[in-house]
Amino acid sequence: MRPNSEPQEVRLAPLLEAILFATREPLSSARILSILRETPTKPLDAGAEISEETVARELECLATSYATKGAGLWIRKMGGRYRMMTRPEFEPWLRRLLGPQRTPRLGPASLETLLVIAYGQPICRSEIEAIRGSAPDAGMTILAEKEMIASCGRLDAPGRPILWKTTPKFLEYIGLRRLEDLPNFEQIRSLIRPQREAPHGS
Repeated sequence: MRPNSEPQEVRLAPLLEAILFATREPLSSARILSILRETPTKPLDAGAEISEETVARELECLATSYATKGAGLWIRKMGGRYRMMTRPEFEPWLRRLLGPQRTPRLGPASLETLLVIAYGQPICRSEIEAIRGSAPDAGMTILAEKEMIASCGRLDAPGRPILWKTTPKFLEYIGLRRLEDLPNFEQIRSLIRPQREAPHGS
């Protein structure tokens, strides 16, 4: 960006492309919208009152464009957030260039707790303990610190226990777009999720 230069006229699609390229973190359409609204200069084709739907539509168009033109990059949507990434088939060359990339590692107990929450969510601590056969406190603390799980209300039951769910970071960790893409999601969910009335949020 040139210092002391006049703001350049830009269009929405290439601006979104630049935003995704510049960040390492996946971004939701709502987060991108807040960035656009906080900036005085608006994209030419965004309209005076740009909406989250407009941003999401443009992001989907960008993702389709990258997928069809055979570029070295692609745009993935995981857990409702968008991220620009290198294509997986280029991984051997990039690994040689960059060296081994560190990913957050989870111990067996934390991973087991995470899977119980993923398939049974929304789910409370006592239900996780009943399924695992041991207290999940340590594993849940680690998962919360890594932002892979979050509270999502309270169960309408004595004591009003906190309910837990996975976050978009969980989907990013396992490389899926949505929970329904988990193997045998509905079958396993029906087996491990306790039979109770639908919970109410707090």
